[in-house]
Amino acid sequence: MSGNAYAKVKTVEKNENFIILKYSSFLKLKQKKLTKLLYKTMMVANDHCNSVGKSAYWFLGYTHGDDNQTKGIYMLDGDLGKNSKSYYHRIICSKDLQGALRLFKNRVANYNSDLALNIRPREYLINALENRKKIPSLKEEKKKKIMDKQQSVVKKTDNPAEERNKLLISCLKDNRETSKKLRNTECEAYADGKEVDIGDDSGNPNEFSEMRKKNENLKKKTNTTFGGPRENAERVAALSFYRIECGHLTSKGKTMLSSQKSNMDQSVYRATQRNLSDLVIVEGIDKTCNMLFGVLKPQSLVQ
Repeated sequence: MSGNAYAKVKTVEKNENFIILKYSSFLKLKQKKLTKLLYKTMMVANDHCNSVGKSAYWFLGYTHGDDNQTKGIYMLDGDLGKNSKSYYHRIICSKDLQGALRLFKNRVANYNSDLALNIRPREYLINALENRKKIPSLKEEKKKKIMDKQQSVVKKTDNPAEERNKLLISCLKDNRETSKKLRNTECEAYADGKEVDIGDDSGNPNEFSEMRKKNENLKKKTNTTFGGPRENAERVAALSFYRIECGHLTSKGKTMLSSQKSNMDQSVYRATQRNLSDLVIVEGIDKTCNMLFGVLKPQSLVQ
């Protein structure tokens, strides 16, 4: 590797949680030179993260397409500069994957990731460009957690009833704190060491029931009059998701999407985006799209 390629990688910002690196080129980078720069970027990040007692995590996912970047490109966490001649990359420093995923969602001043931060990344590099790993889905993580706990039941204990109660309480606590839920009777079965189908969503509440109720009130309206900031945010998030992932908007839907962005609650918008992303993981994209179609179609917003 040439020293010239290495010399262009510069540190923009660093702390115990991440490092942002930059390289520039007035000409379009050829693949061989780009690979050298990426190797150098990861090497510098790994040295920094190791210096604070952590590993370097570089996530891969799909671009959001909100800026000049094309939507749906699978790439490393990066920020293509406004002049398209500077490339910024953020590498997370963390002791484990879960901690790194939490930090990935955080926005950083002067760094606008081209990846959708509210969507769980698909893969990550750890400490080296060659060390590439897949990220398990939330359903897979839940299943592993249940299996690990059930295996612990096999071990004999001095007080089996006490051990069972601990498992039951743990399951009920998970029901309160996670999006993937089990019925109370399933928690009882789990505590008894029986097999439980975590794919059963009978305990999972409909996260969009409130949004559906609010949208029912809009069925009789034929114009694009502004609603409240909260309702506008939920509607814009739903329309944006549907346009990108599910199908086409009508002319009315497109007008509403563009006009209501200026009068919405940003925090509600981001929360609704996260709920939609979580729902895709739990229910699948087809079921999520069908749900949105049922909400938006009566208003003539989708086709």
